[in-house]
Amino acid sequence: MGGSSTNSNHKLEDSEKKSSPALVAPPMIGLRATLTWVFLTISVLYLLYYSNSLLYDRQDCPTTTLDPSTERHLETLSNVATSADLKLGEDDKEDDEESPQVPYDVYGDLLGLLSAHPVTPLVSLHHLDVVEPVFPHMSRVKALHHLSRSVKLDSASIMQQSICYDKDRYWSISVSWGYVVQIVRGIMSPRELETPSRTFLNWYRRADYTAYAFNTRPVSKHPCQKPFIFYLSSTRYDEGRKKIIGYYTRHKSPVPHCRWKMASPEQVDSIVVLKRPDPLRWEKSPRKDCCRILPSQKNSTMYLLVDNCRLGELAVATELHDQMDSSGVLVDAVDSDDELALGDGLAGVGVSEGDFSATFARRWRRTSSVALTRWRCARCATRRLTK
Repeated sequence: MGGSSTNSNHKLEDSEKKSSPALVAPPMIGLRATLTWVFLTISVLYLLYYSNSLLYDRQDCPTTTLDPSTERHLETLSNVATSADLKLGEDDKEDDEESPQVPYDVYGDLLGLLSAHPVTPLVSLHHLDVVEPVFPHMSRVKALHHLSRSVKLDSASIMQQSICYDKDRYWSISVSWGYVVQIVRGIMSPRELETPSRTFLNWYRRADYTAYAFNTRPVSKHPCQKPFIFYLSSTRYDEGRKKIIGYYTRHKSPVPHCRWKMASPEQVDSIVVLKRPDPLRWEKSPRKDCCRILPSQKNSTMYLLVDNCRLGELAVATELHDQMDSSGVLVDAVDSDDELALGDGLAGVGVSEGDFSATFARRWRRTSSVALTRWRCARCATRRLTK
């Protein structure tokens, strides 16, 4: 009896010694498993966040496809409504509080922002040491001195945008008075011309255009829609005509080959802009300006008259766009690369829908593969600990 009890006690002690490491292992296994599941949870959340960010960027493009003529008619109705609202404000004017001044802190080239200045006065320009000169091939000081010539003649109208269309050559023309004139092939809607192009960066020097209080549009990559830029060269006041005459010369830059069957703005070397000074502009109800093409005897020189917009003057863009489509100037002039640049809303960034889906799938597979590999390694480590 005694010997058997002694042997049983030894066996019990041996079993306790063998089982003692197992008493310590479960907490370690639980800790590793917890860390593994935490890592997997973080990986899944990262994947969801990354996919949602891509889809959020995709939401900037229209998800509902409308007929092009319907979109243009809606655009026309919007422009007519805006003109009516402006006219109503002029007839029934009230003494409202002064609207607050909103500063915009940007880096880079100010061309896209200043050429599409809204119907508000340009108060001041600050921190010009961190942006490119307003006029190319000039120092910052000389560029400001050059701009001040227009300011002295009509400070209330400086940078005010006016839009018009060349009906014969199907050109879209945008005038930023006292600064620059731009000509683009094709008929662009007034709202698109009024939207600043992304030639600048935000204050953090990032291409994050969702931080602004205004909409922006990407710089077109299509060779036929590259704008021809004419900067102000000189300006003077004509006593006989009672108008300010500004001379704009074309900025020399490489012109890409365009296969559209329409006249090229490359043949225009200079633009003459006439405008009547309006020093009391902002003491009245704000009115948008429009430009009108005057007859010219030279193809190398264009004459424009800037004045207040007439009712429904910009609605001609819809009719011109329909004429351009029916005239055949764009037929057989668009290849695969052009379709990539002129696609369905992703044209501005130069990405088609198929490319977007392929890019999204590649990134998803790459991220999922990394997460799966890490999960397998963590599972193998957990199995080794449990053995």
